[in-house]
Amino acid sequence: MQKRGQVTIYIILGIVILVVFGLIFFLRNEIVKNDFQSQLARVKVPEQIQPIKNYVDECLEETIMSGARNIASKGGYLEVPFEDVPRSVLNPFSNSLELGSSGVAYWYYKSANNLDKTQVPTIESMEEDLEEYINDNFDFCLKGLDRYWEEGFEISYEEDVTSEVNIEDSHIEVKVFTPTDIKKDDVGKYFDQHLVDVNVNLGKLYNLAVDVFEEENENKFLEHKTIDIMVVYDEIPYSNTEFTCNRLIWQKSEVAKDFKDIINLNLGALRLEGSDYTKTKEDNGYFEVDVRADEDISTNFQYLTNWPFELDVSPSKGDVLMGDAITQENSDIYKYLNLFFCLNNYHFVYDVKYPVLISLEDDEGFSFQYATMVVVDNNYPGTYPGEIMNYESTGVLGEEFCGSGINTINVMAVDSGDTRLLEGVDISYSCFSSSCYVGRTGSSGELSKKFPVCVNGRVYADKEGYYSASETLSTNEESQISLVLEPYYTLDLEIKVADLDTGFIRELSNDESVIFQFENVNNGYKTMVTNEADEVTLVAGEYEILTYLLRAGDAVKIEGETHVECVDVPRSGLLGIIGLNREECFEVSSEDSEVDQFVSGGSAFEFGFRHNDLINSNKLTLYAMQDFVPTKHSEMLSILNNIPGNNLRGGFVYPELE
Repeated sequence: MQKRGQVTIYIILGIVILVVFGLIFFLRNEIVKNDFQSQLARVKVPEQIQPIKNYVDECLEETIMSGARNIASKGGYLEVPFEDVPRSVLNPFSNSLELGSSGVAYWYYKSANNLDKTQVPTIESMEEDLEEYINDNFDFCLKGLDRYWEEGFEISYEEDVTSEVNIEDSHIEVKVFTPTDIKKDDVGKYFDQHLVDVNVNLGKLYNLAVDVFEEENENKFLEHKTIDIMVVYDEIPYSNTEFTCNRLIWQKSEVAKDFKDIINLNLGALRLEGSDYTKTKEDNGYFEVDVRADEDISTNFQYLTNWPFELDVSPSKGDVLMGDAITQENSDIYKYLNLFFCLNNYHFVYDVKYPVLISLEDDEGFSFQYATMVVVDNNYPGTYPGEIMNYESTGVLGEEFCGSGINTINVMAVDSGDTRLLEGVDISYSCFSSSCYVGRTGSSGELSKKFPVCVNGRVYADKEGYYSASETLSTNEESQISLVLEPYYTLDLEIKVADLDTGFIRELSNDESVIFQFENVNNGYKTMVTNEADEVTLVAGEYEILTYLLRAGDAVKIEGETHVECVDVPRSGLLGIIGLNREECFEVSSEDSEVDQFVSGGSAFEFGFRHNDLINSNKLTLYAMQDFVPTKHSEMLSILNNIPGNNLRGGFVYPELE
């Protein structure tokens, strides 16, 4: 009992100590705040010195406001944190949203290696950044004092500047320590520090921005709105069965374009609860975000169609999305129904990734903005939490369909390189939205098995070391089929640069990078290599090869221009989502900007790799075509326009095998 009583005393004593320390910390903060205000109130300045005091205070206020706007415009950072993988064609998102010559930090983003990352600043880190800005820029105010010598002032000051910043909700308290001695006639004043209290809602807007970020992080309202768009809009094929005899086909690039336009329209309608916006009679609250804001705050959620956007859709074939015609013939009722109408079924699985800029602005025009990334993974908001199932390997027909084998099909698997029959090849069969594993070829390179009945299904052959082969196969009667598999060939890789005008060949410089894209026109095999790769894997066949030579260096100025853009006027639709209706056009002006990474060459050409060449070679040398180094926007466009025809120029060099 005595020990238990002692433990209780220790617990109570610990709680008391925590309370005392908490009270001390609170009182210390209050004392610091009151101390600043009391110091500010005690500053007395002789009338003769007042003009200089006014100048210093006004200049310091302008410096503070300039720093605060700078930090608020970049997501709470004076400089956006460094990203390990720099922005490039291969990493267009990076860790910031690129706006002109500057960037806005993502508070959440997917890294280049697909890891979840957050970089939310703190009040303390913003105070440190603002201190750094003041220390670097207040010397401009001090040097401005020199002009007062002509008015009879004697002024001396120390050029070393240090400062202390305290960011509150509605104001910023700043102390700048730079001893300054000012005299005129017989009146003088020595300032050991300069104190300014600036009315600005940096702290208030930052705290509201954190609330919005936490709401998105917890409830994924941006991702849910994106999925709603996928479900509602006909422009984006999602999941449906339609009564039509025409095969439903979509172009993925056009779907992506429509997707971006619709996101642009709908995100602009989002607003915070209680914020400054006009509520219409038809408003049903769909666009209201569950975060409370004051009436003097206006909010803006924005996605522009020229910002990065990644879209992956399954199933797809290249740039084509295609629905499945329902032609089941093993059911009497389907045979009867198909006499009167046709059905087309489709169900697409989307991976979507795009940035959103969230801006908060008070009635004085001061704004705070940051970016976040919207991620839809397998039609799920955020990273999909369950087992990822490929649409092409599972479906509504399931085990019942796969277990209904009727007709025997003989499948032979053939090596395209030496025409020998292959053992150990896995054979599967897909029909409608189901895929069934059938079996594996034996030592003879053949598999004879009963297949489920399907018209225009697809049979697949897979084996390690080979590119997957497939053929259309109807199994409504016994038959045989040969599947030709292309073996992979891995070669050492060397990349060099060739000048298109002179033909001079050289090594890549440190400020250059290169991308080669390969697409086999015979079987659809695709691969890509960069200057970071030391080997490449290919299959035999004719290829379309596209390459870009990129260079980082002195900034190239892009001159601003005015052009006309046309958009569809929004109309109210299902769930309150805005729809696409009539078109309106308007002029858009862009400011001058600079880029420090640009395309300096490239080429597009066809090239064949034969089996014998790949078998008897160990190394592939690729040549990146150097055009010229652009110095202005029109030259950058000229380089890009030259790429399709660069293979006809004198200095062009084809790949070499050895």
